[in-house]
Amino acid sequence: MENKDIRGNAVLRLGELGSVGRGAAPALLEVLDDTTPFRLTITITSYDRGKPSKSERGYRTTTVGAEAAKALWRIERKIELLIAQLRHEDWQVRSNVVMALKEIKDLRTIEPLVEILNTDKIRGVREKAVAVLIELGDPEAVPLLLVVAKDQNSKGRVQAIVGLGELGGVEVSLLIEVLKDKDVEVKAQAVASLGDLGDRELSPLFLELLNDQHSKVQAQAIVALGKIKEVQAIPLLIPVANGPFVLEVVEALGEIGGEQSVEFLIAALEDQRSVVRGRAVVALGKVKDPRALPALIDLLEDKQLQGTVFWALQEITGAVVPAYKEQWKEWWELNKAQYAGAQ
Repeated sequence: MENKDIRGNAVLRLGELGSVGRGAAPALLEVLDDTTPFRLTITITSYDRGKPSKSERGYRTTTVGAEAAKALWRIERKIELLIAQLRHEDWQVRSNVVMALKEIKDLRTIEPLVEILNTDKIRGVREKAVAVLIELGDPEAVPLLLVVAKDQNSKGRVQAIVGLGELGGVEVSLLIEVLKDKDVEVKAQAVASLGDLGDRELSPLFLELLNDQHSKVQAQAIVALGKIKEVQAIPLLIPVANGPFVLEVVEALGEIGGEQSVEFLIAALEDQRSVVRGRAVVALGKVKDPRALPALIDLLEDKQLQGTVFWALQEITGAVVPAYKEQWKEWWELNKAQYAGAQ
């Protein structure tokens, strides 16, 4: 057994002792900075019609330090002890404690977590903090996140905007105001959050942002146009695909659909880059246009994409045919008459 497994299992056993193990608290505090990955065995239960049907053993990756924080909670039952560690000078301690708080789910941690968002210099710690706030799902966090999002001196504005979007507290007026921000990351996240709203009235804004000077903002504008299924964007998006935004354009056209989109996506199946071909296959599977069938069937010989192509063919046709090119060609010869215009 490796040292990390020995340490990890020791921490787990101490946590199981509950209040009996209080004498171990100082030792657990010592390993809060341990970011060594540790594989935790868990039970995964499947449900059928609301009732447990099957349990299987699975695994989840955590860290020794995060498990030490949870063990401290089980032993001491003092959330204040962990909250105090959120101000620790070692970012690894802060990171591990935040990871633990995601499972502990105590509403008393909302304000300290928002403070982490506002002040912590380490982006990874801030991202973990907003994940915990989203997991808590308490509307109490919304006004606190709004303060962070509006504070131009805050280090966690991007994460605050993400949290507001997930908690349903995002304000369109705030996001539009944020678009004036000099911080490209903040501006790009604002565009992404606006796109998540799915509001077609924002279409002129997204179309305008296609010409933004920052590529990250342009990319999010393309994705947003796809989410609102803006048909008017198609002739503007297709030329952009020749640049660095080909994946975003493929994804957006798959959401929008239409004749021009399908023609572009079929042509993208011949792209030299496997990742582009793969995204085009997924997009065509979403559009479900039978005109893509002959090209998709030919692509079944691509071993890297065979499974994805098979999925797309089933999405479009609903046919039960083995995932082999010859069988699908035979099926096509027998059935293509019902797909007028797809040949």
